[in-house]
Parts: sequence; structure tokens; C-alpha cells
Amino acid sequence: MEPELQSGYSHSRKVKRFPRLTMGKQAAAFAHLLWTPPEIQGRIRRKSPAMRFIFTVPIRSEFRASYGTAYRILFGHFDWEKAFEKAYRESSYGNKQMSAYISLGLRALFIQALKIWLAEPGQWGPEYEEFTSVALAEFGAGSRSKTGPPTNANFAVWAVQRLDRLGPQLADLRRDFKKQAHVASKKELVTAIETVAPWSTVKKALESILAEQKSIEPRQLFLSSRMSNQKVASAIVQVELLQKGCDFRSVSFRTYLRFGKDILQMLSDSPDTRPPERPQHR
Repeated sequence: MEPELQSGYSHSRKVKRFPRLTMGKQAAAFAHLLWTPPEIQGRIRRKSPAMRFIFTVPIRSEFRASYGTAYRILFGHFDWEKAFEKAYRESSYGNKQMSAYISLGLRALFIQALKIWLAEPGQWGPEYEEFTSVALAEFGAGSRSKTGPPTNANFAVWAVQRLDRLGPQLADLRRDFKKQAHVASKKELVTAIETVAPWSTVKKALESILAEQKSIEPRQLFLSSRMSNQKVASAIVQVELLQKGCDFRSVSFRTYLRFGKDILQMLSDSPDTRPPERPQHR
């Protein structure tokens, strides 16, 4: 006869024999028996470009053979994928979120792999050694993580390039429509504005500049003398970054621009020395 639950349940409710509830001490034993240092593989997905880091923790065959019932309970009746996703979001290690620790570790691995790639020409012959040495020194200085909250490099570069394009476009637009702004219809002005950015985006940017005004109309972009083209362009780009998912509570817009300019400078700098052509193996 199966045991009945005595607390908080009707006497008619029975405990099923399988799958049975696992005790905490048993689960702790499983934690020791199942975990081994993970194997790691790096993969480059070329079809839809991505870097993949694959960690594998193999389950030893001895566990399945020795604890068959436990194996079936663990891997036959539980959604591990969902549990891992939840644990990744909520777990911490020391004083950091687990996701931050993993990201830092994988970035360090990625940086080291780039160094190996960058050092490869040094193996081609003595004439490459000086060039490789300079390249590695530059890489070490330029790839070092900045202090403070992480800044998305792609967003930073995009912001600088967007601002460089938008400033002149906005200046031309405001100059060309300044005289017409008094008589043009709202529809005509919105159509003109949307040659540089959606009106909804521009409106949010103007709201941040003209915060004391109760309502914002397209005409104000052309008639307000308080707003420089650079100020409006910067406000628009900030709104666009927010729409992309940036959070200016931890990283300021100026920091994004400064970081983006640094990256573009690194991309545009030409080395003082050029390596000879790679030797052809015959």
C-alpha cells in the first residue's frame, strides 16, 4: 500500500512511486558525480556569420550504469534547456552576474585567438618579425578593455558615422525650408523632415531640447533659433540609439562618440612599415 500524504493534502491523495521526489543530499551527490571540466570548441558559422563557443560536459557512462533510475529522472522528466536559460539570467558569481563573468572570459579567449592570428606572419621568416612585433604591441594597447560599463563598439561606430552624415543633411534641410516653413503645410514639412529621419524620431529629439513646450510641431525644427544643427543632430542620434537598445544610464552619449572615434581612428591608421608579400610555397 502506498504511503499517504499527511500534511496539507486530502488522505485520498497518494505519492506516486515513480518518478519519486529527490532529496537534497542526493541532488548534491549528483552535482559532484555529473560535473566534469567542460570541453570547448570554437566554430565560425560562415553562412550567417557568427562565432560559436560550444561547451560540452560529458555525462560519464558509469553514472548511467550505476544510477539508472536517477539518470531517467534527471534526463527524462526535466527541461534542462529552460533551467539553464533561467540560471544564466539569474545566477551570480562573487559580486558579478554570471552572464558578465562568462562574457569576460570568452572575450579574453577571443582576444588571445586574435593574437595568435596576428602573430602568424612572424613564422614566415625574419623579414616579418619586426612588422609582427609592432602589430602585436599596437593590438595589446588598442584591445585592452576600458574601465567602467562596457560600450557596444558597433553602436559607437554607427553613432559617429550617422552624426557625420546627419549634420550636413540637417543643415541643408533647415536652410532650404526656413523661408517656406511659415506657409508650408504640416504634411509638406513632415515629408521634408523624413528625408533625413522619421518624424516620430525627430519629434522625440525636439521634445528633449524644447522640454518646456507642451506640444511639438514640425515647423519648430525650421523656425527655432535656439537649436544648432549639431544639437538637433545629436539629439536625433541619441533617440535612434535608444531605439536600438542603448542604455544611457550606464554609458553616456559622449562616451559612445569618443569610443566610436577611437575605433575609426584605429581602422584608418596606416602602419609605418609594410610587410613583404607572403612567400609562396612551391
